[in-house]
Amino acid sequence: MSGFFRKNKKTIAAQLAVITAVVVLLFFVFGQKQVEPDTTFDDPPELKAEVMTVASGSDDTDGPGSGSGSGDSADDMEEETEEEQDESETVVDPEGQGGGLDGVTDSDNALNEEGNGNVGEPTIIPIVVDDEDPVIVTDLASYDNPRAISFSELTDDVLHFYAYIDHRKPGMKLQVRLFNDASPANGSLLEADGHNYGAVLAQGTNTITLYMREGDQIYDKISYTIIYMPDKADPDNPEVGEHPPVITVYSNVTDPIRTAHYIFSVGATDWHGDYIAFDHMIVSRDGKPFTASPTGTGIYEYDFYFDPPVTGDSYDVVITVLAWDDEGNSAYKIYTLTYEYVDQGDVIGTGSLNIDLTTIGLGLAYTGFTFDVEQGKPLSYYILDAMEYYGLEAEYSGTVDSRFYLSGISGGYFTYGYHVPDNLWQKIQDDDLECDIYRIDRDRLAEHHLTQGSGWMYTIDGVTYPGRGASEYYLDGHGNTVTLRFTLAYGKDIGITSNTGRLSTYCGVWINGGYEPRHTLDEGSVIKEATCTEDGEWARTCLVTNCGYHESQVIPALGHDWHETSRLEPTETEEGYVEYSCSRCAETYRNTIPATGGGGDPDPGNGGDGNGTGGDGNGTGGDGNGTGGDGNGTGGDGSGDGGDPAGGAPACVPERFSLDRVKGVRNEKRD
Repeated sequence: MSGFFRKNKKTIAAQLAVITAVVVLLFFVFGQKQVEPDTTFDDPPELKAEVMTVASGSDDTDGPGSGSGSGDSADDMEEETEEEQDESETVVDPEGQGGGLDGVTDSDNALNEEGNGNVGEPTIIPIVVDDEDPVIVTDLASYDNPRAISFSELTDDVLHFYAYIDHRKPGMKLQVRLFNDASPANGSLLEADGHNYGAVLAQGTNTITLYMREGDQIYDKISYTIIYMPDKADPDNPEVGEHPPVITVYSNVTDPIRTAHYIFSVGATDWHGDYIAFDHMIVSRDGKPFTASPTGTGIYEYDFYFDPPVTGDSYDVVITVLAWDDEGNSAYKIYTLTYEYVDQGDVIGTGSLNIDLTTIGLGLAYTGFTFDVEQGKPLSYYILDAMEYYGLEAEYSGTVDSRFYLSGISGGYFTYGYHVPDNLWQKIQDDDLECDIYRIDRDRLAEHHLTQGSGWMYTIDGVTYPGRGASEYYLDGHGNTVTLRFTLAYGKDIGITSNTGRLSTYCGVWINGGYEPRHTLDEGSVIKEATCTEDGEWARTCLVTNCGYHESQVIPALGHDWHETSRLEPTETEEGYVEYSCSRCAETYRNTIPATGGGGDPDPGNGGDGNGTGGDGNGTGGDGNGTGGDGNGTGGDGSGDGGDPAGGAPACVPERFSLDRVKGVRNEKRD
């Protein structure tokens, strides 16, 4: 037998090779399902199946054709029923650029439109979802979440919507609850009219939660947040809400504008005193909103470019500002500017530039440089001109036309005699900033000198610190004062807030040669209530963490508020009284009413005064009974103190006592 195989070895090998080639050929001809890419559609086919995004060639991709080789084979694909194919279409490469039949490329790298490798491009792979699974369907899902609705959009504050369970199983039910300030803690259960619901919204935040329940279990739930607020302010209603924001413009809006590149600086604060973010503001020019994000923080800078007039030398521009908070307050301002055309390079006004070294104890060290502002020339040019005027040298990166950054200034004895103010140095230490009191040059002051947060900044007219480099800032020429200031703490010591360090602000500024406190105080509260006899105290505290500053005021004592509470009328022989009580502290006081007296006929021998009865209620001085008997009446004359000639209650018992009167009576009682 072994000899047979040895003799026919070559023949058998040749036959096997032929058979193998035939099998392979048949497999490629009949064994693969051919799919021709459809390139006739303009948009990708609409998929009913849920999709997920994965990176091409990812090792952990479980879909067909993934790098892990765990995808379905061609034979598996053929076993898919025709009904399943209708519900989950195969994603193909519509551009015919080498994509696999399942949406994954044939190579390790996804191909971009140039045919180059583009690793990590997302590929859409359909995931088949059982269409019979129950699902919550609602038109609330058609809107943003959260969604803002104004008062004018609803009738009687009612939001109408529909919701139901699709493919609901037996025993399932939909429960809808509304949560807002007017609802109980667990929400208000909304009743359905078929699939329709109505939710009565409250001003502010409302949450509608849809629960899919199966018995006592929550199978699924979805929540939608709706912010219900008054209509925003407009030209007819420039202020809306109980506390409309305060809009402040920091640019010139009164004099004619001559710069073709106009920077409109504006900020708005809410009723708590906090700056409103730019995404709660709309700045428009002639009705067209400014769409690009502004520069700056809190105070924002919007760039407007003016074209030459079509006719004449000037024209008007209307700028509007709308600002709102999340509490239903909003404000609207209108500013009309006049642009006057000036040729490129011509003078449009004047300015000045100073150097402030107050943070190192040298005050406003360099002043006096003035210059003409030219059309089209940015601030960086004037900074270098000022350095030459003051005999200093600027250290900067970038150029005067692009990305100009002033990193240092040097000159003979530039920092000689410096001393960081003690209260500023204490703030820097409280802020946990890395510092070195000796890290400074006598002739040079640059970033990171003294502290890690030091550097040069510039301010326009002492109000704003623009959020852009000097090569991107254009002056309007209306006597602008530019001041270069050296900060030791990321601007927190010269009026800017920062999140670097333990403190966001230093609650004061060291500028222009002095210190000015600038605390952010709360609304204040009563620390001690005033009483009738003792002063109280009202105080407010700085809101800045770790600041500790507070201020207080005395609340004067209120004094007693007396009211009559009881009365006993006197008789001829018995005294009466009137009792008073303070409505605030419940302290009481009793005033005695004397007895009216016995009376009698005139009798000279009995000490009468010849005028009738001895005592008539007109006083406490005497009772008319006399003590002698001389016919002239020496006992009492009825004049008394505080009598009432009209015969009513004694005048010494007022309806309301003065505090001094009460104190006097108390002293008598103590004596």
